[in-house]
Amino acid sequence: MAFKENPVPKLGLVGMVVPNLYFLAISSQERIASGLIESTDLFWPEKIFVAVCLVLALSPWPLALYRARAAGSWRWFIACLFVWPVAYVYTLFINRGDSP
Repeated sequence: MAFKENPVPKLGLVGMVVPNLYFLAISSQERIASGLIESTDLFWPEKIFVAVCLVLALSPWPLALYRARAAGSWRWFIACLFVWPVAYVYTLFINRGDSP
């Protein structure tokens, strides 16, 4: 399973893991001493980083909806529509976009 075959859900998983690791690494700083990360605690490059990771993390959702609708699978469409993590399962394992 090469990266170039199905990049969107894989980048989505990266977009969920990398910010958690980053904020875990800076959790000892004074600006985050309260344990809560607010937008006022972040510098502008960190805000851009968070926005990019959020887009990456949410990108498999519309892709799963598109693929499920194109395949005519209304059960998967409804499941992906209402249960967001199902979109990762659908785009990574069920409908990988291999078929024409």
